Amino acid sequence: DKQFLEQNGKTHIDATCPFVTKPQQIVEQMSAKGYDIVIFGDINHPEVKGVKSYSSNQNRTFVVLSQDELKKIKLKEKIAVVAQTTKKVSQF
Repeated sequence: DKQFLEQNGKTHIDATCPFVTKPQQIVEQMSAKGYDIVIFGDINHPEVKGVKSYSSNQNRTFVVLSQDELKKIKLKEKIAVVAQTTKKVSQF
């Protein structure tokens, strides 16, 4: 991790795309506040896996690609939605 590298005299550069950092922050903050998280994207995509990992409640974090998948989920009242950056806005 970053601290380990720095303690051993190594330089750490975070090269995460800012368009990916934003959904990570949203998922982290909103899951901590008890929101269900819905991620529009491909569950096998590395970006989606990374964003999902920021959730403090994996059991209430859902990855969907379609309205049909979304309809099968019983969501709570508070929901935060983010999308994989490579997905088309029209699909979102």
